Amino acid sequence: MHRIIFILAWSIRPSRELKGKPLKTCPHVIQRKCDANGWKILKMNVTADYIVLTLVVYPRDSAEEVVRRLQKHVRSEMYANEKLSPWERGYLAVAIHPGEGTADAVQSFIERQRERRKR
Repeated sequence: MHRIIFILAWSIRPSRELKGKPLKTCPHVIQRKCDANGWKILKMNVTADYIVLTLVVYPRDSAEEVVRRLQKHVRSEMYANEKLSPWERGYLAVAIHPGEGTADAVQSFIERQRERRKR
């Protein structure tokens, strides 16, 4: 079956940055959700203020749907008692071919998000 490779990135609100145990727990929460949906993680980078994933997904799964499901799952597992979403608005989604480099797009997205916070 044909599969799609996405690089997905989104930011965490400054007031909800991942620190300590949540920073260590978040990758496991993401891994469980990906396993449950049949998505293969090729690369994962979880920091205090952003999450970047390279995933292999089915064609029926849009980037928007994948991000929505992952954000919803992480929020329900880690931020269940909080009313405010931990996520900044927007995300980056890039469909790539195997071996294609997109580090510039991800870095540009992260820098734009950090600049928005300063305003």
